[in-house]
Amino acid sequence: MVKQYPDYPWFQGFEGVSRFEGELYDCIVEGTIPPSIDGTFYRTVPDPQFPPKEGYENDVPMNGDGQIDAIRIQDGHVDFKQRYIRTQKFCIEREARRSVFGLYRNRYTDDIGVKHLVHSTGNTHVVYYNKMLLALKEDSPPYALDPDTLETLGRPPSMTGGLIGRIVYLWRTIEESDVHRASEI
Repeated sequence: MVKQYPDYPWFQGFEGVSRFEGELYDCIVEGTIPPSIDGTFYRTVPDPQFPPKEGYENDVPMNGDGQIDAIRIQDGHVDFKQRYIRTQKFCIEREARRSVFGLYRNRYTDDIGVKHLVHSTGNTHVVYYNKMLLALKEDSPPYALDPDTLETLGRPPSMTGGLIGRIVYLWRTIEESDVHRASEI
């Protein structure tokens, strides 16, 4: 039997769980898109693929699995894609068909077999860097994504250790203009 999501505000209405992955081409647009607009808007949001563990129904929304959205505008057309970020947490819970990680940033509430693993959800911020997207969470290494397909490529080898691996979460605080300059590197 499938467990239901709790009766809490962050699991209902506008904040409700979508659990959707897909693509929609040629979205309906009201009005006209100027031809000079050509680009992609990316965003990440928390979206738990499974209800929280028993007893932890009041966990914070930021513990949800990362979803990446892309809205591509080109030649007056708008396309939309949405996928889960395949973090280690997501893949383990997908295989188990239930939540095995507990409360947000509290390893003592995890199932015993996952307490030592990276708890990244990749649901906090996304930046374009070195021809890939980086899905970020403040306390974890980033996950690399293909900017066209949104496929999770894994953790970038150059960012799994050393100084960059420890401070990459600071990207979230960099001003927009700095992110654009960094993405051209």
